[in-house]
Amino acid sequence: MNLQAVPLIGKVFPDVITDNSVDRTKLAKKVLDSSSGADNLKLLESLIHPLVAKKREEFFTAAGENHELLIVYDIPLLFEKRSDYKLDYVVVATADSEEQRRRVLKRPGMTPEKFESILSKQVPDVIKRS
Repeated sequence: MNLQAVPLIGKVFPDVITDNSVDRTKLAKKVLDSSSGADNLKLLESLIHPLVAKKREEFFTAAGENHELLIVYDIPLLFEKRSDYKLDYVVVATADSEEQRRRVLKRPGMTPEKFESILSKQVPDVIKRS
């Protein structure tokens, strides 16, 4: 995780910081739990997305200075956030739902409940492919 993000996250979610780094399992519990009524995911995104946008702009500028002919971004939330990206083409990498589930559940700290919560916040795959 971006080192600039740690203190920002720590101010809002102090109990997810361990040894000056973000405990992603604890953070995921915070942002995926909506029982308090707070939209912790939106709050986290408001902290992180400006940092990501800055890094993306730096990447773009450096590529231009190096006369790169092609720039490829990996933007997991491209469809969900509908930000104003300067893109000429979009490529969607996909897998059928069972394969996706199998792969995701192999990740450390992932549970079926967490996977379903994340999936419910995403644009359906069929729409992304269209």
